Amino acid sequence: MSWFNRNTKFLLITLCAFTLSGCFRPLNGSFGKDSSISAELAKIDIESTSKSEVLNHYLVEDLRFEFNGGNPSKDIRYRLKITASDGLTVPVIESSSGRAEIGSVVSSVQFTLTRADTGAVLGSGTVSSSATFDRMSQRFSSARARRDAQIRDAQVMAEEIRTRVAALLIKQN
Repeated sequence: MSWFNRNTKFLLITLCAFTLSGCFRPLNGSFGKDSSISAELAKIDIESTSKSEVLNHYLVEDLRFEFNGGNPSKDIRYRLKITASDGLTVPVIESSSGRAEIGSVVSSVQFTLTRADTGAVLGSGTVSSSATFDRMSQRFSSARARRDAQIRDAQVMAEEIRTRVAALLIKQN
């Protein structure tokens, strides 16, 4: 009796999996009749206002690379407005000297995707990331380590924004 129940459960789970697999749409699949999602992502223009110059620079460059491989398109259909900010937290302090040993850069980006021709908002969201770095006694080393943490944050957030924007574009189609 247990053999029958086990095989029946397996068959039902397999049947449900095959039935539901038709409900999912691949993110890099076709966008319309004759376009792909990567071709649509290449038609996004990025507008940025940011409080952090370093984070802003790397975020915009990473987004351009994520959307179109760094080759700007002349046919702009969408505008992505981003506002980035970051801050520094010091989670670990050495008890004997009172110096911070580890720093953490906490970054966030608010983005809004609009159509270029009508200005209609297609979607918006917020992406956050944090990266830690060692704070050393040498000032230049600590500054460079913080910049590297900001660069890592920018890369992570650019990938997340690309995924969310691609999902918004697929949902619109």
